[in-house]
Amino acid sequence: MGKYTALYTELHKQKRYGVSSENMAPKLMPHRPAGCNSVLDYGAGQSTLINHLPMLSKVAYDPSVEGRN
Repeated sequence: MGKYTALYTELHKQKRYGVSSENMAPKLMPHRPAGCNSVLDYGAGQSTLINHLPMLSKVAYDPSVEGRN
C-alpha cells in the first residue's frame, strides 16, 4: 500500500469524511451524455456521490476503502 493510500484509509475510517460530495449530484446530472445510464466513480471514497446519482449501473472504486479496491 502506498503512502497516500494508507493516509486516506485512515481518513475514511471517520464516519463523516467525504460526505460533502452528495451536493454535487444535481450539478453533475445535466452534464452527462444523452443515453448514459452508467457511471464509474474513481476515488469513490464512501460512495456518497454515486449513491445520489440516478444511474442504472454504478461502479465505485477507491484503493483506500476496503471492498471498493
